[in-house]
Amino acid sequence: MPALGEVRQEGELELIQSAQKGDGDAFAHLVKGYESFLRSLVTLYLGSARQADIADVAQEIWTAVYRKLWQLEDGGKFLPWLRQVVYHQCLNYRQRRTRLAGHETLLSHEAWVRLVESVADEAGPLDEILESSELRRLLRDKMAGLPADYGRLLGLHYFEGMSYEEIAEVTGLPISTVRWRLHQGRSLLRSRLLTYMANTGGFYR
Repeated sequence: MPALGEVRQEGELELIQSAQKGDGDAFAHLVKGYESFLRSLVTLYLGSARQADIADVAQEIWTAVYRKLWQLEDGGKFLPWLRQVVYHQCLNYRQRRTRLAGHETLLSHEAWVRLVESVADEAGPLDEILESSELRRLLRDKMAGLPADYGRLLGLHYFEGMSYEEIAEVTGLPISTVRWRLHQGRSLLRSRLLTYMANTGGFYR
C-alpha cells in the first residue's frame, strides 16, 4: 500500500491532473487503478454489509470523486484525499441505513424464547443465536442501553467470548465483581427483552 501523501506510480500525477480537467479516459484509469483498494476500504468501513451494497456505495464514491476532484489542490495528495471521501461516503451510507432501518423484522416465537432463556442462563453461550443478524443487532441495542458498565461487560462475554477470568484481567475488576455485574446485567437485559417483546408483539424494528 502506498504511503500516505504519495501517488502510487510514475505518471499518476498527470492522470489526476488530466482527470481534474475533465478527461474521462484519465479518470477511468484512476478508477481501474484504485478500484480494489477502494472496495477493501468500503468493506472495512461497512462491516457486514451485503456485497451488492458495497458495490453500490463504491459507485456512489466514484461519482463523488468525479464531482469533487477539482477541489483537490495538490494532485500528489490524492490518496489521503480519496480516503477521506471514502470515509465520509460510508458514514453517510451508515446513517442512511440507520434511518431506513425502520422496517420491521418479525422474530419467531422460538427465536425469542431461545434468546431470553440463553440470557437468563448463567452459562448461556449465545453462539447459535448470534448467527441471526437480527438477534445480534437487538442484543447490541439493548446492551448499549444498560446502566453503568453492564452492557460493556456483557458484550465482552457474549460477543468477544471472554471468560470471567479474562474479563477480570482486561478490566482490572475483581472476578467476584465481574460475576456479580454479569449476573445483574443479565437480569436487566432479560427484563428489557421481555418488555420489548410484550410491547412489539415479536417485531424488531
